[in-house]
Amino acid sequence: MNRFEFLKKIKLPKMGHLSIGKIAFWGVALLLGIGAFLLTRNLTTCWHLTNLPGLAPASCSGATVDPLSTPVVNDQGTAIIPAAPATPVPAAVDVLPPAWDGASRINILFIGLDYRDWQANEGPPRSDTMIIFTIDPVTKTAGMLSIPRDMWVNIPGFGYSRINTAYSSGEGNKLPGGGPGLAMKTVSQFIGVPVDYYLQVDFGTFTSLIDYLGGIDVYVDQNLELDLVGPGYDLLGRLAANDKVTLVGRTTGGNFLQIQYPSGPDGKAWVIASAVQADGIDTLPDITKGAASGSGQPGLITKATAVRPAPGDPNHVKVTCCGYRHMNGDVALAYARTRHTEGGDVDRAKRQQQVIFALQKKIFDPAVFSTLITQAPTLYNQFSAGIHTNMSLEDAIKLAVLGKDISRESIKTGVIDTLMVTLDNVILGGQNASILKPISDKIRVLRDEIFTTGGPSSALATGDPRVLMQQEEARVRILDGTFTGLENRAGTFFQSQGMNVTEVGQASEAYSSTVIVVYGPKLYTLRYLISLYGFSSRQIRFNPDPTSTVDIEIRVGSDIAGTIP
Repeated sequence: MNRFEFLKKIKLPKMGHLSIGKIAFWGVALLLGIGAFLLTRNLTTCWHLTNLPGLAPASCSGATVDPLSTPVVNDQGTAIIPAAPATPVPAAVDVLPPAWDGASRINILFIGLDYRDWQANEGPPRSDTMIIFTIDPVTKTAGMLSIPRDMWVNIPGFGYSRINTAYSSGEGNKLPGGGPGLAMKTVSQFIGVPVDYYLQVDFGTFTSLIDYLGGIDVYVDQNLELDLVGPGYDLLGRLAANDKVTLVGRTTGGNFLQIQYPSGPDGKAWVIASAVQADGIDTLPDITKGAASGSGQPGLITKATAVRPAPGDPNHVKVTCCGYRHMNGDVALAYARTRHTEGGDVDRAKRQQQVIFALQKKIFDPAVFSTLITQAPTLYNQFSAGIHTNMSLEDAIKLAVLGKDISRESIKTGVIDTLMVTLDNVILGGQNASILKPISDKIRVLRDEIFTTGGPSSALATGDPRVLMQQEEARVRILDGTFTGLENRAGTFFQSQGMNVTEVGQASEAYSSTVIVVYGPKLYTLRYLISLYGFSSRQIRFNPDPTSTVDIEIRVGSDIAGTIP
């Protein structure tokens, strides 16, 4: 059975059933869409988001140099010289992670970037959005946790700084794995769970994809006026390519043009200048400086574009409460990025999750999804340049197939909010900067709620700590840090408490105070140990390691040796 026959047999999800796309801001929905597209033959042969063995056909977009650095030649035998990239290309992770077996829990870090930092000669861009997604194929559950960009964390090798600088530090210093590699390490260390993959999306790709889909519908619950990366406003309508318009004015910078538009205020409206072809645009009167409208000159729309009200400031977005609002890519981006509300970054993260669900719903609308499948080659060529990942083609397809089995009710969402941090100010780059210092214990509770599916269903579960620990079934290693041969006695003691002790041995050094090392997200076991002995935070070390054979390691010190029978 060929791929097209296989595609015909796929049952498209109903609109009411959300898939894996809803578990990632922009990213997971984009990833699912790309994963679905890759099911076609052309995308399979031309996959180049990550390094795969073999040589892509010359017909594939960007296939100018093969992996072995031998030149590609044309029909006349002349070497095809690759053109220099138009924009900086982030350093790729050198080695792909181990292949996903399709059954183990998988964690993906979504990174949203604004390349304006790079274009303004300010160095590699900082991450504007960081969300970690988790998917459990066995239980068909998932979750996403939003991390504020001003979170004050320890960036490996660089010390404490805002978490949004991890990407730029890794990229600017050309570390192995580049910006994504350091961002993954930073988030893994901070949250305390392994990060298997990353998905990096730039703003331009995000807005272009939403525009390609015809926009999305997002529920707005307050009046907002938003700063824009691109044009916005509650739209008056849209113009299509080859539509004719009459131009009557422009903004000071010439980024927007005012046109005659019957349904607009005073019969006028704004359109973005890049979508218009016309002579003498520079001679149009500057409306934003109070100049009167011109007599009008003809123009031609070269690509579909939004029409927004005039008079007004076309450099801002206005969305009104309350109800669903149709948003193009620029408006959706502005809505997801704004911080100018009472809740700041917390409100921002919630809006991002709203956009995720709206984007996923649009992509998996049966009428839209079937069209995306047939247009897969075009979509791939158009959007792949703005999407980077260390996930292989095979794993992307596995995720796409898994998505249809994950219901909305099976997805947990969380935002690190103001109750889990303290506000502070530091000096960064010689300037005063506001930061969020994490309250570790509270964030661990949220983390456990999002990332734990076995045992207790919620980190907020109450009851006997010993019972909760037993239900969690964490794998525990006991090491003797007293060098008195008590490892077996300690193992027997903790087993008698119902703990799943799988390894015992001797520590490599002596410990006067017991140390607990956490390799996996098994915080009920940790909570039990704290309730039993009152361990301080200085005795607890988080060392996420997906390859570890245990979840918790207890390095028994002389402080508790006397309590072990």
